[in-house]
Parts: sequence; C-alpha cells; structure tokens
Amino acid sequence: MHFVLSKVSCAGVRGGRGPSRSRRGFTLVEVVMASVVLAFGLVTSIICIQIGVRDMDVARTGTAVAQAMQNEMERLRLEDWEGISNLPAEQALDLAGTFSADSTIRDRVRVVRRVSDVPGFAQMKEVVLSARWTSIDGRSHQRTFRMRYAKNGLHDYYYRSTHADA
Repeated sequence: MHFVLSKVSCAGVRGGRGPSRSRRGFTLVEVVMASVVLAFGLVTSIICIQIGVRDMDVARTGTAVAQAMQNEMERLRLEDWEGISNLPAEQALDLAGTFSADSTIRDRVRVVRRVSDVPGFAQMKEVVLSARWTSIDGRSHQRTFRMRYAKNGLHDYYYRSTHADA
C-alpha cells in the first residue's frame, strides 16, 4: 500500500514544526494590553459613579434644605410685628419634623435664624436663615435666605445660595 499526503492534510503546518501563527493564540503582550484596557475602563466607570452619587447627594440635600428654609420663611411671614420683634437674636432651628423621614440629612444640616435691626430703619427687622451642611465627600456647603420685615409694611424675601469649599 502506498499513501500520499495531500496538501489539505498539511495545511497550517510549517515544515512540520507546529501550528502556524494564526492558530497559536494570543501572546503575553496582547493579553497584558487587553487587561490594562479593561482595568482602565472599570476604574473610570467606578470614578464616574462616585461623582454621580456625590453630585446627587449635594443636589438632594440642597433642595431639602431650601424647602425647609422656605417653609420657615413663610411661617415667619405670617407672624405679626410683635411676634417678629420678640424672636431671639440668634437661634438654632430644630429640623426634626422637617426631615423626619431622612435622618442622613437631618443629622448633617444645621440651620440658624438670626434677627437683627436694619440700620437706618427704626421699624424694620432683617431675618436671616443660614444653613450649613457637609456633603458625603466632606465639602462644606451653605445656603442663606434673607427677609426684611417692616412694621405695617410688605414682607418680602430673597435668597442667595453659596457653596464654600472647606
């Protein structure tokens, strides 16, 4: 019997030394580069998620604080002159009822009300609500609402928001 090797059965063999380059697999350098690209993608994703969570915390806390301060300002607008005149010069406000459902906000926020005379106006008081809190990344934030209350006059307010890095 006589056997002949055909070209088909020898395909992919280089002089009988093993499979050709196309059938051997990946080199160590290719595997390392793929691992580096994958690790970079994962780290970048984690950083983006952390930034998103931080920004969401600042926005959510800032909105909740603004709503609580707006509520207090509206309550004060309903007071008469005697009620405003008899307020202490400075008082920390208890926000337990405002943030009862979310203790993470309630425990980080401090709101202070200051009442003072307006220079040059004998029958006018300025009420300032100032809130300070620390976000989850440790940065300090502040929001301030101001209102001027005149005896027998219009009571209007405006607010100003500032973010101070600590």
